[in-house]
Amino acid sequence: MTQSDALSLINLVRERLGRAKDATSSLNRYEILLASAALDISLRELSAGDEARAGMTEALARLSPDAHQSPQAVLVNISQKIRKGQLDGDPAIFEALFEVAKINLGLSNPKFLEIETD
Repeated sequence: MTQSDALSLINLVRERLGRAKDATSSLNRYEILLASAALDISLRELSAGDEARAGMTEALARLSPDAHQSPQAVLVNISQKIRKGQLDGDPAIFEALFEVAKINLGLSNPKFLEIETD
């Protein structure tokens, strides 16, 4: 399945869920809204895809000497060092992690970023 096919499928399911939520009980409506929210996040992640990954990789690359580590591996390594107090007072850590958090927030809850920038 191509990315375009996946996006089309997600949009189709979102549309169907939107129709179903109006015709169901409140419990089912809640479950439909949760599923719809999960689809929205997936859709944003697929749409942003490479751009979001590139932004995270770029931010984390400033913190890791090993350019071949995945962003997840870099985050695990940084988390372990933070717990041990090895990175206390390093402003580069805060800046990079803040940038990664903003990218993740933009995917999971972009409306929050709109409120913060107003």
